[in-house]
Amino acid sequence: MLALEEAGLTQDDIELCFEPPERALRAFQSGAIDAWAVWDPWLSSARLDLGARVLRDTAGLFDSSVYYLARRELVEQQPELAFELRAQLQTAARWVQSDRGGVAQLTAPELGLSPRALAASFDRELSAISMTPAQLEAQQHIADQCVRLRLIQRPVSVAAAQWPVASGG
Repeated sequence: MLALEEAGLTQDDIELCFEPPERALRAFQSGAIDAWAVWDPWLSSARLDLGARVLRDTAGLFDSSVYYLARRELVEQQPELAFELRAQLQTAARWVQSDRGGVAQLTAPELGLSPRALAASFDRELSAISMTPAQLEAQQHIADQCVRLRLIQRPVSVAAAQWPVASGG
């Protein structure tokens, strides 16, 4: 929405629909949709496999990253599971970094992506790290924009939702 505003457009100028990335990729490929806001590895697939071009990235709009989410109740009641998940994510990230091409060949078919596109998506940072204050601020800005644009109904506190990983992880 911020990119639309930047271009002088409003929600009234587009038909907005929310689809899972796999379905949106097929719709984009078939021409059923003209533009798409997405993240990797589907971004790499659209670019490399379909010849799509990026109209606008998030630079200057907001900082974006990948986060792993869990229900607060699970983390509070079984913190050892969250610590184990974090450890396994770090192990998987090291595996991907050690053999990007091999991992892409092995896992791309399961995701319905080409190995070339999946390997390209591995160029970003894959390690599981705690959120920095700057990332918390960026995510709060995104949440505030979502409230302003009425994409979510009520304000949220990103900092209050963060699970502290100080011990055990």
